[in-house]
Amino acid sequence: LFDPPITKSTCLLALVVVCCCAMRASGTSTAGHVSQGTKPSAPKLSSSTAKTAAPAGKLKAFKYEVTGKVQGVFFRKYTQKTAKELGIVGWVMNTEHGTVIGEAEGSASNMERFERWLGSTGSPKSRIDGLSVTDRRDVAGASFPDFSVRRGGGGD
Repeated sequence: LFDPPITKSTCLLALVVVCCCAMRASGTSTAGHVSQGTKPSAPKLSSSTAKTAAPAGKLKAFKYEVTGKVQGVFFRKYTQKTAKELGIVGWVMNTEHGTVIGEAEGSASNMERFERWLGSTGSPKSRIDGLSVTDRRDVAGASFPDFSVRRGGGGD
């Protein structure tokens, strides 16, 4: 009938793109708010950007490593949840030397928000000592279908 076939994911992605364009045209903001002196909460987002893969087009990408108490505190789970809320695709995993590494792709504004979250918020029981971001680049389209937790060296 259709080539390629229209899937539920294709329809959802099209709906999100339309909603995002409408929000941008109306000037609606999805920016979160951080209070001084407290650990920032996960960014507040509209439902139109939740749980969707990064849209096709010009995207930002980077690799990252987070140091501190980031294993055994559900850091990967919260990273995946935050990435999905921001429409970011990629992966996260523990390393054998006690850090968390990953790769992420998404819109410039959401990648900035994700980087701030990685470097300052994390999971409720985590302690972030440092964030190293490398291999910043523009990508034409998403390299990953979603944001996944990969099994690596440490424990969670």
